[in-house]
Amino acid sequence: MHFEFFSLEIIQEWIQQYGYWIVFLGIMLENAGIPLPGETISYKNNSNVTIFNFEPNIEKYMTLSDLVITRAGSSTLSELAFLQIPFIAIPFKDSLDNHQFYNADYFFRMNACWLIDQQDLSSEKLFDLVTELIRNKEKLLEKKSKLKELSKRDVNEIFEKEINKILA
Repeated sequence: MHFEFFSLEIIQEWIQQYGYWIVFLGIMLENAGIPLPGETISYKNNSNVTIFNFEPNIEKYMTLSDLVITRAGSSTLSELAFLQIPFIAIPFKDSLDNHQFYNADYFFRMNACWLIDQQDLSSEKLFDLVTELIRNKEKLLEKKSKLKELSKRDVNEIFEKEINKILA
């Protein structure tokens, strides 16, 4: 893991400036200097922060990230789990039937992510969590390991068992 690119002060300023609405945060991109799709913002001569609204090839950003801050859509969380990238989920509070919370809660109950309710979110709370993870990289590795365990399941076998339960 590469955490030397940003000081904690820079991260705090950035979170305060842009707030929690940033759906995706690629922290400490390993390949600094390589142009990536999307709008790249240079922060104090550091081009490792990329902010964007939509990216059709999101996996390019995901694979370069040590940590992702995201909403909790099922596709995004599934991709992060498959790629074994630790994430902080901030479910959209107005999602239909609160499905984003339930998506994130599944991973949270498996100890595979961090979950912050949008109603409880503040820049300080998010900053404190990110700071803790920068200082204690083992926590990121623990989540990565849990995501690896979850992604080892044989999906076809699970589907077959579920279909057989329904048909029985």
